[in-house]
Amino acid sequence: MRRIIFSLVAILLLPGLLAAYTIVLKNGQRIEAQGRYVIEGNVAKFTDAGGRQRQVPLAEVDVAATERANSSAPAAPAAAPARTSAAAPPAGDTRRKTKVWSNDEIELLVRGQRTSVLSEASAGAAPAEEGAPAEPAAEGEAAPAEPLPPKEQTPEYWQERLKPLREEQAKIDQELQASRSNQNRAASNAISINTDAPGIDVRDTIARLEQRRADLQRQIEDVQAEARRMGVPPGWAR
Repeated sequence: MRRIIFSLVAILLLPGLLAAYTIVLKNGQRIEAQGRYVIEGNVAKFTDAGGRQRQVPLAEVDVAATERANSSAPAAPAAAPARTSAAAPPAGDTRRKTKVWSNDEIELLVRGQRTSVLSEASAGAAPAEEGAPAEPAAEGEAAPAEPLPPKEQTPEYWQERLKPLREEQAKIDQELQASRSNQNRAASNAISINTDAPGIDVRDTIARLEQRRADLQRQIEDVQAEARRMGVPPGWAR
């Protein structure tokens, strides 16, 4: 009978003995755990009083209230069990290692401070400070190319538009000069000036050439007027 009584008392006291650590959340909830929680990434992992493995988001842990609830516990942070039998990582292994966080680091993380999430083995290089000026380009590297101006803001654009008009106009001037010369000789000699193409009046040919030349001149003046409206230098469209 006495043995049964002792067994019942032990069963009743067991949860209290196992609940050696209290975790307080920001919503006021208190969770009894068998020991301190361990930080992995953004979660706090622990074993509850019932022996179940549990985890909660790190941001939900009220660090200050948890410390007050366990004021009799030692202040040293909980550390993950050391794996003495595990082989050392190969050289050049840059995989992220799990880091055990102290309460001070947790407090900084909750307040939005920047802390390292890498273990000491993989935290060789410190991150660049925010707002620091960018490093200058290495010597020999080409500077970024400046954007090209619109094609209308280059003299080549206007010259290319005017070039075919002026070339055709110069050709018509030569044909007019030849036609007028033939017309003058025919008038002075009183003979036909179009023996190769009878029936074609030289005066009609001259009239057509003069009309075409006038059309080309209007097109040239239209291009020049467009250039003036866009504010380009006058010499570009001459």
